Amino acid sequence: MTPALRGAGWAALASLVVAVLARADSTWVDHYRAAMAARAAGDVTGFRDQLLRVRDELGDQPGVNYNLACAAARLGDRAEALRRLELYRASGLVRDLAADSDFVSLWSDPAFQSLAARIRANGDSIGTAVVDHRFGRADLLTEDLAYDPVTRRFFATSVHRGTVVAITADGRESEWRDADGRPGWSAFAACVDAPRRLLWTSVAATPTAEGYSAADSGRTGLVAWDLRTGRVARRIEWPRDGRDRLLGDLTVAGDGTVYVCDSPAGAVRKLAPGADAMTTVIADGGFRGPQTPAVAEDGRRLYVADYSHGIAVIDLASSRTSWVGFAPGLALQGIDGLYARGGELIAVQNGTRPARVMRFRLDASGTRIVSGSAIESGTRRLGEPTHGVIVGSNFYFLANTGWNRVGQDQRLATGPADPPMILRAHLGYGYPRASSRSSSRSYR
Repeated sequence: MTPALRGAGWAALASLVVAVLARADSTWVDHYRAAMAARAAGDVTGFRDQLLRVRDELGDQPGVNYNLACAAARLGDRAEALRRLELYRASGLVRDLAADSDFVSLWSDPAFQSLAARIRANGDSIGTAVVDHRFGRADLLTEDLAYDPVTRRFFATSVHRGTVVAITADGRESEWRDADGRPGWSAFAACVDAPRRLLWTSVAATPTAEGYSAADSGRTGLVAWDLRTGRVARRIEWPRDGRDRLLGDLTVAGDGTVYVCDSPAGAVRKLAPGADAMTTVIADGGFRGPQTPAVAEDGRRLYVADYSHGIAVIDLASSRTSWVGFAPGLALQGIDGLYARGGELIAVQNGTRPARVMRFRLDASGTRIVSGSAIESGTRRLGEPTHGVIVGSNFYFLANTGWNRVGQDQRLATGPADPPMILRAHLGYGYPRASSRSSSRSYR
C-alpha cells in the first residue's frame, strides 16, 4: 500500500470509529473519543464538530475551549481561536501556547502573543494562606481533614499508614489505629459528627497501605470513632461483590446521615442514622469519578464533585441529579475536596494545572457558579493538595500531601521527603448569596 493510500485507509477507518463512537445517544466521553480519533486522522472539521457536541453536554470547559481554539486555528478562523483562548485564560489554567504547533499560523500574531503570555502567567503562584501545622512524619500520605469544635482537635487520615492522626490545639500529634481492623487498609475520608461525638472515616484495602494483602482487594467500608475514647464505635462494610469498590470521600449531614462516594463505581451511598447497612442514593455508573459530597446549607441538596465533569447537585428528596451551571471561563474539573459555605463553594483542585484551592460564588438559586477566585494556586508548598475543612471563617486544607510520590504501582516511594502541612486561609465573615442576575466575574 502506498503512503497516500495508507493515509486514506486510516482516514476511512477513523471516520468509521467516529461514526461508531458518536451515536445519537452518545455521552460526552464518546464524543470526546470521536474528536480525538478525527484529530488523529487529520479531520479537523470532524474534530471541531465532535468537540462542539462535548461542549453542548459539559459547557464551555477550559479543556474544550482550548481544543476548539486548536481546531479554529487549523481551520484559519483567527477570531474564534482568540476568543476560545481568552476563555481559557480566564479559567486561570496554564499552557505553553508557543510550543503548540496547532497555533503555528498565529505564532507571529501580536494578539496571540499577548494571550500566550497571559496564559503562561497563570502559572505564577498565588498564596494567601499561612502554615498552621507541619506533620511529624513524611510517610503519612494524608488525604482528608476534619475538626472537632468541642475539643478543638483536627483529625487527618493517612492512606499509607491506615491511621487517623489527631492534632491538639497546641500541635501535639497522636495516631489512632483500629485495633480490631485488618492491616493493609487505608484511611481516606474523615468528617466529625459533633452532636453524636463521632468521627466518621472511610476505609479500603489498597496497595498504597502498609501491610496490604491482595486477598482483601475490593473490600471497603465506614468506621466511626468515639471522640471521647478514641476507639472504634462502629464498623460497616459494603458487601463484597467482585467489582471494583472504594468508599472514598464522605460528609455528614445535620441529622447524622453519612453520604459517601464510591468513586470506581460512580455511585453515591448513604448510611442513615442508626442503620446497620448503607443504601444507594445514585446507582453505579451515575457519575464517572465522584469525589467529595457537600450538603447545601438548606440540607435538601447534595453537591458532588465529579472529577472529569464538574459539580453535580442532587435533590435528596427525589435523588434527581442536575449539573451546576457556570459562567464561561471557569474551570470546575479536577476537584477533589468540595465544601459548601453559604453562597459559595470552596474547592480543592489537584487535577488542574496549576493545582489550586478556589472559592466559587453561587447565584441565588445555588445551581450556577458566577465567579471564582484563587485562595492558593501553584505555590511550591501546595504540592498536591487534597481536602480541607471549614472552621468558622477559616478554611484549613492539606498541602504537600505526598501523592506525587505514589507510582503507577500505587506504592508510596521511600526516601527523604518533606512532611505534609495544614494551611489556613481566612475566608471573611460575610458570604451573602449573589444575585441571580449577576454576571460579574472575579478571577485572579
